[in-house]
Amino acid sequence: MHTLLTHSCSYISHLRIHYHPHPPFSGNLFLPGPSPAHAHLRRSPDDSLVFLSPSCLLDLSADITLSPWVMIGPSCILWTHQHTFDASTPPLLYEEKFPSTAISTHPKSIGAGVWLSSAITLLPQCTAIADGVVIGAGAIVTKPITEPFSIWAGNPARFIKFRKDNQ
Repeated sequence: MHTLLTHSCSYISHLRIHYHPHPPFSGNLFLPGPSPAHAHLRRSPDDSLVFLSPSCLLDLSADITLSPWVMIGPSCILWTHQHTFDASTPPLLYEEKFPSTAISTHPKSIGAGVWLSSAITLLPQCTAIADGVVIGAGAIVTKPITEPFSIWAGNPARFIKFRKDNQ
C-alpha cells in the first residue's frame, strides 16, 4: 500500500518539490503506508520507514515511488523530466513552440531498503533502482540500476561491488 503525496501536501517542510509549469507534466510522490508520522519520517502499518533528509529536491514532473525503508540523504536530487535538445532551436524557444514534445518525463521507482547517500543526482534516465542498492555520496546516476544489493558510486555512477551479506 502506498500513500499518494501531491502538490497539496506540505507536511514535509524541508523538502523542495519541483512541479513543471506546464499542466500535462504533473507527477505524484508515492510513499509506503497510509499517513505521515512527522516531518521527514514516515511509518506504515507494517512498521516500515522512509527517511528524507533536508535539502532534497524531488522533481514531480512524473511519478516517484519510494518503497519501504528508503533513505535519501541530504542534498539529493531526483529529476523526472528533461528538455529536448535534439533541435537546433534554443530549448526555451522550442518549448514555447512545441510544448508537448519539448519535454520528456520519466517516472521513478526506488526499491525497498535503498540508501541514497548525500548529494546524489538521479538523472531522468534512471527510472528504477533495485532493492537494497547503496549509492555513494556525490554520485550521478545516468541509468536504471537493476542489480539488487549492489553498491554504486562515481560520476557517472558505476558498479563497485555487491553488499557483503548478499554475495
